[in-house]
Amino acid sequence: MEKQSLKQQRAGEAGFTLLELTIVLLIASIILGTFGAMVLNFLRQTKVGQTQNRLEIVEDALGEYLSVNGKLPCPAPLTAAVDTAGYGREINNGNCSGAGAVAGTFRTAGRGGRQVRIGAIPTRSINLPDQYMTDGWGMRFTYAVTEALATDGTFQQDEGAISIVDSAANTIINPTGTAHFVVISHGEDRTGGYLAAEGSELFTCDTTTVDGENCDDDAIFTKTLLLSGATGASHFDDYMVFRAQTAAAEQIPSGAIMAFNLSTCPTGWAPYASAIGRTIVGIGNYNETYSPGDRPAWSFSQTYGL
Repeated sequence: MEKQSLKQQRAGEAGFTLLELTIVLLIASIILGTFGAMVLNFLRQTKVGQTQNRLEIVEDALGEYLSVNGKLPCPAPLTAAVDTAGYGREINNGNCSGAGAVAGTFRTAGRGGRQVRIGAIPTRSINLPDQYMTDGWGMRFTYAVTEALATDGTFQQDEGAISIVDSAANTIINPTGTAHFVVISHGEDRTGGYLAAEGSELFTCDTTTVDGENCDDDAIFTKTLLLSGATGASHFDDYMVFRAQTAAAEQIPSGAIMAFNLSTCPTGWAPYASAIGRTIVGIGNYNETYSPGDRPAWSFSQTYGL
């Protein structure tokens, strides 16, 4: 067999090296593509989890505020920049019904003509860290509340005015249009949301999509399990928590006596002149019977029985 020349040997080696390089690059691109997709999905799921966790904490904080103050908080302005006077604080010192037009919030008529106020989570008024004003994508949560339920002395369970519907506009709460409040993350696309620091709207609300109902500043909001990242009318990637009317009998047994700081008797209750020997349900960890004469420091403006 004739011995190959040095030039022929080098040519063969060069061709083999290029083939190997092509195969290696192909395998590397497949691995990197798969790994990259996994990383992107992990990051997305992290943001979804962070958003859902914050929504739950905000919902609990709103409930605690109601327990202590006898009303829900009024929203903060969506447009207040970080470390300005209005950032994270209730408008009009928490008197929602008397606030009128306030920059960074919206007013709209809900069920029965009752007013609904839309703005941001008042984190500093409900004692939450500032980051709980925003979702995992760095956008401010939208917080809508029935004004009468966020005003001193006017809270009643059946006065909610917010409608929650599915993607086909069917109500998901009963009675219809009786939600007290709703808190919304505008999702991964961030359409209709306001930036965390600047308080400016990033992408204008697209009312042609399903989730456009959650940023069009009316008293109707959409919640559905049919999450869709597709473009067009079916698009929906929002996350939401809400609180609707709860029958008092589900929480407080019939015959209970309760003190209210109200001038009129709440719906479903009747005046009860003497609370002696009966249980008083109030703020704090009290669950005992007593004679009001024994504790003169405890005073309530009204006492009603269910």
